[in-house]
Amino acid sequence: MPLPKVLVVFLSWICFACGSAGIGTSADDPAVQAKKLAEIEQFAAVLEKDPRPGIAFDQVFAFHTKQGTLDQLRETYLGRAAAATGGDGASFWIIVGMIDLQRGRDVQAIAAFTHAEKITSDNFMASFRLGQSQLQAFQSMPAARSLERALLKQASPTDMKDACQLLGRIYRRSHQNEKALDLWKRMETLFPGDTSVMEQIATTLVEENSLELALPRFQELGRITNDKQRQIHFLMEAADIKSRLGQSAAALADFDGLLNQLSPDDASFREIRRRIEAMYMTRDDRIGLIKYYERRVEEHPADWDAVIRLARRLMEVGRGHEAQQHLERELKGAPSNNQLRQILIGHLLRREKYSEAMTHYAEMDKYEPGNAEIIRDWGRAILNGPADEPDKQKQMAAAVWRKLLTVRPNDAATAAFVADLFRQARMHDDALALYRRAIELAPDTVKYYEQIGDCQMQLKQTSEALATWRDMTAGNRRTAANLSRLSEILSRQELLPEALEAIREACEVDQKDFTLHLKYVDLLMRTNRAEEALAQSTILEKLAVTEEERDNWIERGLQVQKDLGRLAQRIVEVQKTLERSPPDDPIQEAKRWQWLARAQEKAGQLAFAVVSIRRALKLNPDSIPILIATARVNESHQNLNVAIEFCTRLTKVHRRSRSDYLKRIVTLALK
Repeated sequence: MPLPKVLVVFLSWICFACGSAGIGTSADDPAVQAKKLAEIEQFAAVLEKDPRPGIAFDQVFAFHTKQGTLDQLRETYLGRAAAATGGDGASFWIIVGMIDLQRGRDVQAIAAFTHAEKITSDNFMASFRLGQSQLQAFQSMPAARSLERALLKQASPTDMKDACQLLGRIYRRSHQNEKALDLWKRMETLFPGDTSVMEQIATTLVEENSLELALPRFQELGRITNDKQRQIHFLMEAADIKSRLGQSAAALADFDGLLNQLSPDDASFREIRRRIEAMYMTRDDRIGLIKYYERRVEEHPADWDAVIRLARRLMEVGRGHEAQQHLERELKGAPSNNQLRQILIGHLLRREKYSEAMTHYAEMDKYEPGNAEIIRDWGRAILNGPADEPDKQKQMAAAVWRKLLTVRPNDAATAAFVADLFRQARMHDDALALYRRAIELAPDTVKYYEQIGDCQMQLKQTSEALATWRDMTAGNRRTAANLSRLSEILSRQELLPEALEAIREACEVDQKDFTLHLKYVDLLMRTNRAEEALAQSTILEKLAVTEEERDNWIERGLQVQKDLGRLAQRIVEVQKTLERSPPDDPIQEAKRWQWLARAQEKAGQLAFAVVSIRRALKLNPDSIPILIATARVNESHQNLNVAIEFCTRLTKVHRRSRSDYLKRIVTLALK
């Protein structure tokens, strides 16, 4: 079956683009190339039938971004839109607008969506996308009018909900509360029984502080929802609204009823407790909160969380004796509840009742033998007691900590854990013996060698520490990762020649690891070996694959050339080359201009850097790294309005870092 004429044209210019830009291995493999083109054809057909953001648009846009043919793609759809008759061109205009919107070109996008809306009277998507683009360009009222027109047209329930919610946000932000309320009522009519719509409306009403209107909606949601967790959430919101409306007793009764349905381990249980406490603390009613917990504990003696909270609140108001009584009484009925016992121990230690605290530690160990945290804290509590007999205290703490070795005698991690405790207590001989035991049990775990070396350095045994650390890379442990770690340890100890040798060996073992070679360059620069660092930076260039790696290579190379006093000359050479030779590959040429701008920025030639980054941007206007560099260079040159403009574009095309750019815009605006 022959392809439609428009698809033949579409495929022909795709083939041209692929041939000129290259598609990796597909250029050498016709079968792979044909499969890729067939996929793009299918995605394009889906997009034209239903132009909306999604997989089809993402695939087509990503393909042409990679090939550098977005402008050709846009021009093709512009031509097809102009050639279409009546409302047939609306979908092409919408695609043009989507491309512009994705590239951060709001004005062009608005114009394209406006064309789409003009030539068709019933296309929901044209009006909806126009409203979206206007809102993105901070044109709130025109956006609201466009969305209102969209709601008069036929669309799927999902699209209608999206338009309603977007329009509702506009009304809310512009404080048009009556219009927002009318819209919510329309949504309830359009989507009767739709809990997602009801929740959206109820949440919005809370945000607008229309609590009386929100309360019955949350109550209704709690009644009709089958999902238990969501039901709890809705009823919790309803109780919270009652509290905010001054109906404290009713809110407290609702919260208590929800607590009775939940486990203390449930996140909702903890959130309800937080809200209950907030009810009292906003009134600064600590005594009222204590009375609430006393009643709660009396009615629900198994609510250990309430017991703990009661004890803590009593301690806060200086009623520690009562707190202790509550805890001891509950422990008689639940002696294995170590959570209660930990609170009691903390109270006893603060009151310097060490003997009683030690008794409770022993009880905890009886019910949870081998619990590392309990044993660790027990030993530390012994050491922190009255320092009448420090040697005896150390022996007692050591005996407690060795309990772990009895429970797990052949576990290297346990031996190292106890060794750490001994080292922190300055019991170095015991620590070294246990670190060596850990190595015997796990000879290839390099962190144990590192820990022994650290301990030896504390004892001023530098040569012994060096020998231990070198054992990290002996035999089958001589890996690039271990050599790199050895270099970091030696560098931290300011043993720079030894650190440099270790990282050099690591690069020999793994000659393709960019991060290792970057560390090597950094250490060469730190030891004032600039010529060697410059030679290594050329290796970095070959290994750099990602934009981040490329950025690190450029930064190191420029810094080395600056240190050597050669940066100015290098800038002149590169600039002459770029001005002399016409661009063969716009993408690569853009990267060269970007490098030049970065170099000029490094050399303090900010005015020239602005010119160079403009040249890069002209060659590759959709490159995020170039957009980032453009914003940064203009900021450095005090072109703050231009910097703000590019940060704004980045919020639209680099969504992952959108919040960072928004913060930057605010900072620039305040300068």
